[in-house]
This record gives sequence, structure tokens and C-alpha cells, in this order.
Amino acid sequence: MKKTKNYISRTAAVENLRRLFSPSPNADQLSLQEIFIAAGREQENAKTNRNWLANKMTQLKYHNLIKPIYKYGQRKELVAIKLGLEGKKALGRLSEGRENPPLLNSALSADGPALEIAEAVRAFRDNYPEFDVVFEVRLKKI
Repeated sequence: MKKTKNYISRTAAVENLRRLFSPSPNADQLSLQEIFIAAGREQENAKTNRNWLANKMTQLKYHNLIKPIYKYGQRKELVAIKLGLEGKKALGRLSEGRENPPLLNSALSADGPALEIAEAVRAFRDNYPEFDVVFEVRLKKI
């Protein structure tokens, strides 16, 4: 018989996230040391901290608030956590559809790939006026 996992509520997960990211309000990524300091766990031993962080990450990843960042060598090693799109929205760093994430901003910039595509679409429209051509760039709902 499988035991069902009991995850904390989204509200509680966001409060945990807020506590971890409060010392660095503009950072979207925290190293492990920064996480332990923000949580007041810098005095605990490394194994206890790893176990504590694994439990926290399970809860935060369940609500799509964070993404782990690993370093690959002889073994996979967690080096930091990064805010996910839902985490940025929860902390008020990304409003609902009002502000584009940096990746989209770079894609729409003057030298970005979207501009090249838009120019190609414009040329196609000019060459084939019998077609109704629509070009639209939107962020996918993740």
C-alpha cells in the first residue's frame, strides 16, 4: 500500500521561499551557503543541513517555485537554487503578464531573433498580399 505524500500548502511554501530570499531581495539565485544563512542554519553540521534542504526543496519544487542548479563532475552535486517562474510571481518579481522575463526581453530586443523573424514575415507579407499573415510572440504558460 502506497503512502500518499503530504505537501505543505502553497501559502506556506511561498512563506518559506520569502524567508529564504529576504536577505537578497534582488537575487533570483541563491547558493547553498546563502540559503543556510538566511534560514539561520549556518551552525548546523553539513549532513543535517543537506537533509533539511532536501525536505524544503521537495515542498518548493512541488509548487514549481524553484529549480535546482547542479554541478556535474564525478557525481551530481547541488550548488544553488533558482527561482522558477511561479516563484518570481509569488515574490512579486514578475507580474501576471505585465512584465516579460529577461529571456523574452532579449528575444524581442533590437538584435534578437524575434526581430529577424518579424522582418522575414514583413517581407513575406509584401511579396504575397493575397495571404493574411499574423505574427505573434507570447510566453507559454508553464
